[in-house]
Amino acid sequence: MANYVTIITPIKSSLAGQCRDYLRRHAEPQAGMQCTGDFPFDRISTLHFASCVILEETGDFAPSLVFEAAFDGSKEDFISDLLRVAGNGIHELYQHCEGYPASGRISPELAKEYLISHDAGAHIYFSGSPGRTVGEIRGESRVRSEIVDHFVKPQRLAATAPRLYGLFAQLRSFMTDDASRRWANQPAPVPWEVKCRKLTVVAAGIAAVVLACLIGAGCDWLALKYFGCPPLLESIRTAFKVVDGYSRGTLIDLFPNSPLELPSEVFLPIGLAVIWLAVRAVELLFTSWSKHPRDQFFARRVPLHILIILRYGVLVLFAGAVLLALLPHMGALLDATTLSTWVVHVVLAFVLFLLLVALLCLQYFATCLKIMVEVKQLNGRQENWRRWRLDVVRFLMVFVLACGALIVSRYLWPIMPRHDAERVIYWGLLIAAYAVVGVIVLYGLGVALLLVARRRERKDKEQFEEPANLVARSAQNAKKYAREEGGNNRFQNHLASLTLVKPGFVHGLALRATLFFINLLSRFWFNVGALGDIPTILSARWLLIDSGRRLLFLDNYGGAWDSYLNEFIDMAAVKGLNAIWTNTYVEDQAGKRYSFPGTRFYFWSGAQAEQPFKAYVRESQIETIMWYSAYPTLSVVNINTSTAIRQSLSQRLAPTGVDAVVQNL
Repeated sequence: MANYVTIITPIKSSLAGQCRDYLRRHAEPQAGMQCTGDFPFDRISTLHFASCVILEETGDFAPSLVFEAAFDGSKEDFISDLLRVAGNGIHELYQHCEGYPASGRISPELAKEYLISHDAGAHIYFSGSPGRTVGEIRGESRVRSEIVDHFVKPQRLAATAPRLYGLFAQLRSFMTDDASRRWANQPAPVPWEVKCRKLTVVAAGIAAVVLACLIGAGCDWLALKYFGCPPLLESIRTAFKVVDGYSRGTLIDLFPNSPLELPSEVFLPIGLAVIWLAVRAVELLFTSWSKHPRDQFFARRVPLHILIILRYGVLVLFAGAVLLALLPHMGALLDATTLSTWVVHVVLAFVLFLLLVALLCLQYFATCLKIMVEVKQLNGRQENWRRWRLDVVRFLMVFVLACGALIVSRYLWPIMPRHDAERVIYWGLLIAAYAVVGVIVLYGLGVALLLVARRRERKDKEQFEEPANLVARSAQNAKKYAREEGGNNRFQNHLASLTLVKPGFVHGLALRATLFFINLLSRFWFNVGALGDIPTILSARWLLIDSGRRLLFLDNYGGAWDSYLNEFIDMAAVKGLNAIWTNTYVEDQAGKRYSFPGTRFYFWSGAQAEQPFKAYVRESQIETIMWYSAYPTLSVVNINTSTAIRQSLSQRLAPTGVDAVVQNL
């Protein structure tokens, strides 16, 4: 799905009723989603979805007609196709709108210019199947059905079930035997945003680290110039001395008569390792409380995030300490007189072999701990204990690697003089410290913004009615929008929602920033079939209209209305939902203003109040009068599974890949 339009045109006040009546008579979809004569959308081969809603005249807002469409190709080509196949219907419909050219029927270019000039676009646009054209979606679904119909026959299953590769070979043969299916042997084109999905995240991460480093360096300079604090590099050296001293003293107190004498360089890494394990233990304590969205609150998440930042900071310091410990031993055996004796070589080789065996065993234990959750369902305490053991195993792997590096380093000449190498290591630690400081500063700024949001939330409670009061009106609204909530068919549905943006600079700025960031995520990360963790949205858009005073939401989704909203409530995507709609409210006919269910610190609670949330959605919902889907029986999962099968048939696959194809069928 490559392009979209959201055409919003003002309706002449005296003709708003006639416009609605015209749509009901000539555009409302019939049984089975069949197109009407005036709007034969099925003749537009590039059109995925289309709908029409009317925004009623309320207060300061004039009535408007909203036409949305998602299609392949350019905007200009789609409008031309629309006027070609539904010119009469479009002309009759838009005669009710202000500014529409009276000669639009005989001058399609004027009508095209009018429609394009009223395209409002979208602040967020999401597609559940990016890059897939209408023809590909229908064709891939048809091919999948033909494959299933062919191979479900009992005699074929009995002959091919024991031989997985034989079945896959028959699949390929089945695809090439018929000319109408050979096109599906070619790999499906993939948009660059999907191809570079992980690379984009890496680039964004690098940019974020660079920004954090710059902020950390600025903080170091400000602290030195205006507060007389020591430079950060000097603080790192001091911290190393303190940790080294405490570690040395503690180990001597614990093992006063130990015959093993440790090198002086190892006390610092040991101390930092203990600190890392302690921070990780506390972090796991916070994590083990719950992963359910309903239990993730501000008071629990902030300490957890700070612990994660500190853990990575200590890990970087630990790596630096290990490098500093290796420096004195670089090339030690090359200078030793016993280097020529074969005994030394044999012993060191045997030690390295033992370390390799230990590393392989630890890797085996780590793998077992990783797949434990696939075999057995664990409760919170068991999961916490599993993670702790996995961390210890990983830490032991690092320790084994460090020992191996120590042995190997004794055969290697230093790349540069020890003094210069030590300086490079400390400069690397300084840069890492700048990044940690920058991240903490940015996180602190985010916490401050959330505190501002919390202050606004408390003020909103004084200015708006509780959404729980809307529950009593739910039955009335449910009847009004029964077709949308019950489903025009049992596979797909459409939802249109119109809310008012809460007054004030903070709400307006917060809403625009939230829409901007979610749009980036929907384009570059949530582009593999799910928005957040919701796999039922085929196409959705959010846009601010009327100079940012109202928020319009248009959504094509799979399944029923109630189950669709439950996915928002029970999954992590509820945070994004809260962040958008906590800045909105609805107004009833009596002029009472009802806020979105109360959020806590912008992201939490809110829609998790199920009944008030659903009542709020019903109150904000507007009737979808015209709606079209090019593939009304397919879900996002169906579409993307069919594409995955096509991609697999064009590749050489391992047995696990072949098994995945069979499971998808």
